[in-house]
Amino acid sequence: GLELSERYYNLLKMRKRKAELLAHGVHHLDILADQNQKNKAIAVFSECRMLDKNFLPAADPLFKLAGWMNETGKTKAAVAIYNLIVKSYPENPLVPKAYFRIAQIFHDRLMNTEKAKKVLSIIKMKYPNHDIMAHVDNFLARI
Repeated sequence: GLELSERYYNLLKMRKRKAELLAHGVHHLDILADQNQKNKAIAVFSECRMLDKNFLPAADPLFKLAGWMNETGKTKAAVAIYNLIVKSYPENPLVPKAYFRIAQIFHDRLMNTEKAKKVLSIIKMKYPNHDIMAHVDNFLARI
């Protein structure tokens, strides 16, 4: 469970066992995201990325992390994580949603409507039959 995973993570961190820490970090983030441990998940992700810039959790926890980053005002970090999903897991069903979130952030947070429109057009081009298309069209009509 969560407690055991956390103990193991902290033990590896104390012992400076980098390779094992990074390997366990992926698993630990699955658990943290699953249990909506927002702040701990952000902390673990940041620590592991500092140790290894190529540290890559699974797509689901990444998607949650990006949302939490955005909620806490870490807008650019959120965009970077959504982009990481898009690049690292191109076949994952979360990718069109990640693109959509990026467009929302560009429009709502970064006041960059042009960039938002570009991202939305990528979705239209790449995923014309996806469920998200209704949201994309609504969003485009509003901006």
